[in-house]
Amino acid sequence: MMKIFLGITLLLFTSVSHAWPDARQALDEFLKFELNGGRLSSWDFKKYLVVDKEFEEPGWDEIHLVQKHHVVEFTCKSEHCLGRVEVVFEPTRKYVGEQLVPHPKGGHALLRYHIVKSGKQWLLTHPGGQPLVSTTAYQHWKAKHP
Repeated sequence: MMKIFLGITLLLFTSVSHAWPDARQALDEFLKFELNGGRLSSWDFKKYLVVDKEFEEPGWDEIHLVQKHHVVEFTCKSEHCLGRVEVVFEPTRKYVGEQLVPHPKGGHALLRYHIVKSGKQWLLTHPGGQPLVSTTAYQHWKAKHP
């Protein structure tokens, strides 16, 4: 009986452990996940995104290397929020032969993220575009996969 109770408790904990209590936390957690290279391999879309059961993210030929980012604006109306995030791209001219979106001199972009209330949790709509990966995460990955 105790094993069944522990199993159900563990199942409930793991199924709601990703329920972000507010929209800003949902955005922050997704950005942390993505910048650490999370979208580069198979991942649990439902943890972060409002998607259909059949949703599959395409394989990526290129990624954006990001030096830094920060949320410059965050507004909510009822159960829909918009986060604007400025990203600063790593200059890519020193990465010869890498599968990177070219940003030879670096640069920056202002990205929009839509966050919606889905049941009792906040999730993002799909951000689209190639994954953003921090320079540090990319360098760690390269060191492990020469």
